[in-house]
Amino acid sequence: MKTTFRRQSAYYYSEAFKSIRRNGFLSLATVTTVTVSLFILGVAILLVLNISSYLQGLADDVEISAFVDQTYTDEQALALRDQLLRLNGVEEVDFVSREEAMDSMQTRYSSSGYDLEETLESNPLPNSYRIKASDPQNVQALAQQIAGMEGFYRVNYGQDIVEKLFAITKGVRWGGGCIVGMTILGAVFLIGINIRLSIFARRKEIYLMKLIGARDGFITRPFYIEGIFLAVMGAIIAAIILMGGYEFLLREWTNTSYAMLFPLISDHNLLFRCYGILLAAGLLLGWLGTAISVRRFMDV
Repeated sequence: MKTTFRRQSAYYYSEAFKSIRRNGFLSLATVTTVTVSLFILGVAILLVLNISSYLQGLADDVEISAFVDQTYTDEQALALRDQLLRLNGVEEVDFVSREEAMDSMQTRYSSSGYDLEETLESNPLPNSYRIKASDPQNVQALAQQIAGMEGFYRVNYGQDIVEKLFAITKGVRWGGGCIVGMTILGAVFLIGINIRLSIFARRKEIYLMKLIGARDGFITRPFYIEGIFLAVMGAIIAAIILMGGYEFLLREWTNTSYAMLFPLISDHNLLFRCYGILLAAGLLLGWLGTAISVRRFMDV
């Protein structure tokens, strides 16, 4: 039993690599196309991850400013804190007194030598709360809920900025998805062409094998090995190039002034998962491209 299995395995691999050598130029073109396709896929994944991480960081910093009715005393304004904390989706609540708001504004204008207290004579600023939502996606709903509470006369959460951030995030993900889809289709198409040519080159042999009763599984396994091998080779090359390129970019980017404004993802566990996705994608592409060709062109 083991001897038969070994012989069959040796036959499968022998036929697969014979076909690769026989169609050398096309095999090289297939590996190159898969490499380019999966490299583009990897770049798209890293780009989407970095932009999403950046936008998520901006969204996480979005706060709701709720201004307390000026007829409320300081004690009444402080009592609103417990009501805010009881709302679903609230992560953090900070009270900003009228005095703190004035000090902050005075600090902002101090460089120009402008004295707000002397100009205004009295403090016109209200007490307020800064509220942070546990999920940035719920900022708008939470702001509307706070606006309906008694004791607040105005609620602001940077509506335009929040909506634009979420729209950009959605657009980046859709755009990345389209790039990924097109590169996958291109790789599957080329792998399929390579397998079709292999089947065509062996059409007489396949016909004779079918005449003597060989099962389809026995005939098609070398083609699966060929397609998967070519795709995985392309995936390995793409992963190595992407890994080296991103590490170089990360090292150079860290030394620039832009790193503080737009930090790149440096979590190596996450990065290695991305490279692993490329290898898995190569395996899947090889199997898928072969499966499509085998089903369509085995009737020889």
